[in-house]
Amino acid sequence: MRISQSPEQVQRELANLDDKESDRRESAMEVLKSHVKVLDSKSIPLFLSQVSSTTKLKTAPLSALLRISLCEFVVRVHRLKIVRFIDTIITTIINTLAMASSDTQGSFLVQLACFKVVRAIVKYGIERTTSPVNKMRIIKSLCDPLCDSLSGFSSPKVPSNIDCLGSGAALCLRAVVDSDHWRIASDNMVTMVCIYVDAALRRCPNQTNAYMSLITALVKRNAIVVQNYVWDFTVVGLRILNDGVAEENCEKRLWAIWMIYFLMKYVYPWRYDSQLQLIIEEMELRYFDGMDYVREAAFEACNILRKTPRMLVRSPSLNASLDVDGDDELVSSTNDLPGDSTSDLPGHSNVRVCSPKQLLWEFGLGYLIKVTILSQLNALVISFDRFILIVVCQVNFVLKLVEKDSMEDYERRRKP
Repeated sequence: MRISQSPEQVQRELANLDDKESDRRESAMEVLKSHVKVLDSKSIPLFLSQVSSTTKLKTAPLSALLRISLCEFVVRVHRLKIVRFIDTIITTIINTLAMASSDTQGSFLVQLACFKVVRAIVKYGIERTTSPVNKMRIIKSLCDPLCDSLSGFSSPKVPSNIDCLGSGAALCLRAVVDSDHWRIASDNMVTMVCIYVDAALRRCPNQTNAYMSLITALVKRNAIVVQNYVWDFTVVGLRILNDGVAEENCEKRLWAIWMIYFLMKYVYPWRYDSQLQLIIEEMELRYFDGMDYVREAAFEACNILRKTPRMLVRSPSLNASLDVDGDDELVSSTNDLPGDSTSDLPGHSNVRVCSPKQLLWEFGLGYLIKVTILSQLNALVISFDRFILIVVCQVNFVLKLVEKDSMEDYERRRKP
């Protein structure tokens, strides 16, 4: 049977985490983890407050790492019981990030440990049976303080390590966005995150990779909301790309290109067609980059930017809508157009951009094949996979006709 430690003993073991000898640190962690396993709902807040109070002190990265890992262990062991104490845990995370060492490797390990704590909260603090209201409350309790910390200023009383705090908060927010429960997040919450991360990108140019990683996660899951900030993020991405070239920072160049790539992939920038050529020219300049993976990323980004709308259809009945799933594109017209010719579609002000699924549902297979061939030939962008799909569809259609004629001929012969 495990015996709970007194608050004085817990404080002593927490102090031992700063010891230079690894054996004493490991022994202290074992004692503290054993203590965590016997905590109840009344003793959890006291233990968390003791851990949080020690994070306000300037310590070595390893000590901060061990203290944060204790918070993760508490979340994993007690699961739903920690929901009431999320504010204390987030405060511990922010204090740890703010007081983290300026050492690059050490601060990144601390950020990664904080990321694991937030991921554990979202995973174990929310269950399938949790009501949507409670889920939303938990997501909000995580996002609000982390958004406030994105720009690197958590509290005027805490001498913060701005770079570590901002990038660490972005990494923790990504843990929330990547979770399955993020789908219940309201548009206002997504908008708030977009506004804060945009401000952070402009204010803190030193630690941009974590911010761009967060934007990439947001655009994958909330493309409809993020489309309002596409051009802002793209402009900042181009600036970061040029900074990466000037600083000879290949990682920064890679992240900037990938962010622009995902923005263009998941949100078709129909509002900024006139500026797309500028982005393409910037990507083409990276074809000669010294790093292979940067060149490959620039090539992929150019492919996305050069890709014209997949379907150009003039339809009086389809309503303007937006579908950003996979191969679907933007529908941007509601006017009726007479005639059946498609020769004047490119450049026409009433062009409709529809998905293959919508076309198949509304007009049938034959019309889908016809419009696909005409629009793709007109734009000179027939891809091999789509051409094969068209051929297969046409062959299947012909085979069905032949089979039908054969059956009719057979029935005719059977009749006397």
